[in-house]
Amino acid sequence: MKFRMDPLDGPVNLSDDEARTRPRDFLAADIATRLASGRPTGVKMVAIPGRAGDPTDNPTRMWDGEDARPVVELGTLLVRSLADAKICDGTIFAPTLLADGIDGPENDPMFAIRTPAYAISITKRAN
Repeated sequence: MKFRMDPLDGPVNLSDDEARTRPRDFLAADIATRLASGRPTGVKMVAIPGRAGDPTDNPTRMWDGEDARPVVELGTLLVRSLADAKICDGTIFAPTLLADGIDGPENDPMFAIRTPAYAISITKRAN
C-alpha cells in the first residue's frame, strides 16, 4: 500500500528554473493568502493498493501503472489556520517511532535513514 496526499487546489509543478525565481517560502505565503481570503485549503488523502510483485524496498520507485491504478480515498485534511512555525519546529518528526502493533519495513533502506534526515532538516530550519 502506498499513500498519497493530493492538493485540493491541484499540484504545483515548477521547473528547476521556475523554482529558483520563487521565494523560499512561496507555498507557505500562498496558503496564508488563501486563508486570509476565507478559503481553506488542504489535501485529499488516498491509498494506492499494491499488487503481487510490487517492490516494497524502494519508496522512490514507481509501481507499474501506479498513476493509472484506482485509489481508495481515505479522507480530506483541511487547513483552516496557520500556527507559528516555532510550534512545529520544536520537535523532530521521527517516522521510525511506531505505535504498538505496527512494524516498519524490514528491507526498506529509506526507512532507517529518515530519522537522521529529519534531524538535519530541523537543524537547518532552526538556523
